[in-house]
Amino acid sequence: MTIVSLTDLSQSSLVQWLVKGGPTMGPLMICSILVLAVSIQKWRILRSYVKSTPKNLVSETRLMLAQHKDQQALGRCRAIDSPLARILAELIHNAHGPIEDMPEVAQIAGRREALLLGTHLDVLSTIKAISPLLGLLGTVIGMIQTFTGMSLHGSGDIGALAGGISTALITTATGLSIAIPALVLHKYFSQKVGSIVSDLEISAEEIIRLLKNRENRTDKEISEAQVPSRR
Repeated sequence: MTIVSLTDLSQSSLVQWLVKGGPTMGPLMICSILVLAVSIQKWRILRSYVKSTPKNLVSETRLMLAQHKDQQALGRCRAIDSPLARILAELIHNAHGPIEDMPEVAQIAGRREALLLGTHLDVLSTIKAISPLLGLLGTVIGMIQTFTGMSLHGSGDIGALAGGISTALITTATGLSIAIPALVLHKYFSQKVGSIVSDLEISAEEIIRLLKNRENRTDKEISEAQVPSRR
C-alpha cells in the first residue's frame, strides 16, 4: 500500500477510499448523508414557507378584523397552509376571549411553529461537532497502525508505514470536509429560521395590538351609550 496522492484519489473509487480510510469512514459517510438529507429537507421547508405565505396576508387580516369580519379573516387564514396563517388563525379564534391572554396564545402558537421550522437543525449541529472528532479518531488509529508497523518491520519499511499514514490523512480530510459544510449550513439555516420566527412575532404583535385597540374602542362606545344624554 502506498501513500495516497491527489492523482491516486482522482482515480480511486469510493469503495477503495472507504477501505483505505479505515473503520471510522463508515460513521463519517453516514454523517455526510445526513448533512445532505437535512439540508434538502430544510431547503424545502423554507422554500415552502416563502411560496405558501401571501405577502399581503397580515394587511388583509388586519383590514378584515378592523371591519369586524372575524369569521372571514379566520376562514382566510385557515385556508392557507403556512406558519404565519396558523398563528393568525389561532389569534383570531381566541379574539373574543380575555385580551390579556392573547400574548400567551401567540407565544404558544409561535413556539410550536418555531419547533417545526427548526426541525433537524440539531442534527447538523451534532454532525459539525463529531465529524472532526471522528476524523481525529481515524488519525489516531492510523498512527497506531504506523507505529505498530514500525515495531514489527522497523522504520526502514516504507510500505508498512504508508498504510497507517494514509489512513490518518484520509480520515482527517474526510472529517473536516464534512464538518465545514455542516457548520456553514447550520449557520445559514439557523439564521433563516430565526428571521422567519422574528417576522412571525412581529406579525402576531400587530394583530394583538389591533384586537386590543378594537376592544378598547368597543368598551368606550358601550360606556358612552350607557351615559344618559342631557337635555
